[in-house]
Order: sequence, then structure tokens, then C-alpha cells
Amino acid sequence: MRPWIPLPVFLFCVLCLCSPAAAQLPEIPSAWSGIWEMSVTERDCGSEVILDSWTESDTLCAGDAFAFEEVPGGLSPECIGSVDDTALDFSCTASQEVFTGCTATITVTLQATRTGETMAGDVTFDVVYTGLCPLPDQCTVQDYTGTRVAAAPAECAQVPAVTASWGAWKSRY
Repeated sequence: MRPWIPLPVFLFCVLCLCSPAAAQLPEIPSAWSGIWEMSVTERDCGSEVILDSWTESDTLCAGDAFAFEEVPGGLSPECIGSVDDTALDFSCTASQEVFTGCTATITVTLQATRTGETMAGDVTFDVVYTGLCPLPDQCTVQDYTGTRVAAAPAECAQVPAVTASWGAWKSRY
């Protein structure tokens, strides 16, 4: 089985917003295709305190859609943005009632630039609670850098996009 589509870590989700069938999600251009070694540092948005850091290897396949894991219950977010051979700027927002009278609005913003065999960018996860919610708002940013270490594997041409792409790595939340 081919690894999940990361775009950095490569690129990200908490409750995971976007449906794989969402028509507005762009495809990965061939310029981003390959196996990437990624270094990620996660920090709190407000305090800038570093929460975690790690490295990992991710595979991107040309033609696969950038996608977040589908949320149980069919949550359908609004996604806007663009991707080309050198840049990604993408954002998805969705709201869901987490319990009676408490709604969570989740926004995931992805930004990256690619120059040759390197990439850098960040992912912001912002959760805002409204209504009768005893939960505090949450915001984290993952800064990442990556180096392409190999071309895309043969499996890229043989295996369709995994429907649970970025959610796999976000399971750490």
C-alpha cells in the first residue's frame, strides 16, 4: 500500500476537514512528485512555544488530489486556494456541533513553496468554539522544510489516491 498523501506533513488536519470528493481540491503537480524527507516543528500560535518536532518521509504522487481525511457524518468544508509548480496556498474551513449548544469551527491553512529539490512552508490549525462551550480555542502552526530524496515510486502510477490522506499523520492529536 502506498503511503498517505502528506503535503507536508507535510501539509495536515485535526478533526480533518475536507472530503476526498470535494471538487475544489487541486491535484498534485508533477513538479511536487517524489519522496520527501521532512523536518517539522510544531508551535503554539499565540505563545510561539515549541510543542513538538519530528522528521519523516512522505510520498507525493502527481495527479493525486490534495485531500484531508473525510469526517464521519459527512462534514463538508469550504475550501479555497491554489497550487502550481512552485507554490501552494490553500485553506479549508468547516463547522460542526461537537455537543448540544457547542460548535467548533476548524480552519486549516496550508502554505508552501518549492524550489528544485527543496520545499518550505507552514500549516496552521485553528479551532474556535462558539456557544455554550467549556473548551478553549486552540491554534497550532507546523513549520516544515523538506528535501526530495527520490523520484516518485512506481506505485504512484498504479494505486489510486488514498481517501484517508492527511488524517493519518494527524492522528497524533
